Amino acid sequence: MNEKPPESEDLPSGEETAQNPEGPVSGARVYHSEIDPELKEIAKSQILAAVKGNGIKTEDVDITKFEGETLEFLAMTELKLASKTAIKHQGGKVTGPVLVANSGMFQEEITKETHKIAHSPDVVERITKAVLEREDKGLCLENIKIKLPFLHKDFVA
Repeated sequence: MNEKPPESEDLPSGEETAQNPEGPVSGARVYHSEIDPELKEIAKSQILAAVKGNGIKTEDVDITKFEGETLEFLAMTELKLASKTAIKHQGGKVTGPVLVANSGMFQEEITKETHKIAHSPDVVERITKAVLEREDKGLCLENIKIKLPFLHKDFVA
């Protein structure tokens, strides 16, 4: 099926279909808006921080032209839940961890925990919050591991 993307005149003002090399992104729109004037002050403070100590007087630094536009677009982040396992031999009575009978049961418990995590709205919300609190918001982190200590679980056989 070959669908033609909507023409610009079919879209609301300032909106266009997002494009990628393979064609339009399904259902995605790019919104154009004027750049927020508050960003000018943020940009100036970043420039001042960059030149501080470089022999340039900060009072001589000013932004004479500030123009551009803000692009907003839909983005999706995919997180893959991976288990990290470690086996430790320890003598004596161990309290606290979940008791499993053997290594087969150990793998079964990991599978159950993974299913519980992926299907619990509260846990998914905590994971989402943890990722969005990062400076990078989880964007462009291909094959990067993010530790989530609240998902830690111990088992003992």
